[in-house]
Amino acid sequence: MATRISGNFAARHQALLDEQDAGVYQFHVVLAEQSDLVGRVNLFDLTDGVAEVGYRIAERAAGRGVATAVVGEVCRIATTSYELSALFAITTADNTASRSVLARNGFTLAGETTVAGKPGVRYERSL
Repeated sequence: MATRISGNFAARHQALLDEQDAGVYQFHVVLAEQSDLVGRVNLFDLTDGVAEVGYRIAERAAGRGVATAVVGEVCRIATTSYELSALFAITTADNTASRSVLARNGFTLAGETTVAGKPGVRYERSL
């Protein structure tokens, strides 16, 4: 069976890899013990020692502390490998799971914002 990448995916993928090579983004995959892909945690727009952290965990791995653990690990990596001094994250106001993950990792509420037209919140953490 032949695999084909359609649309603009190949070009977008290459652009993201180029941005990672340039140090603007840092992408990380989250693997379960059996090497199954269960999520991602990324740092975006690394500038002046600050970056935005974003993450997504597969539903089958949710509620097991995976998000809390990987966000904590990327905070450590942000300091040791990328020499960042602060991180921020944005989520919708009604995403209590994500807000809890951020709070458990030392992020503090920094203000309100909008996410895709919905009420959102911004969290920040010094490293």
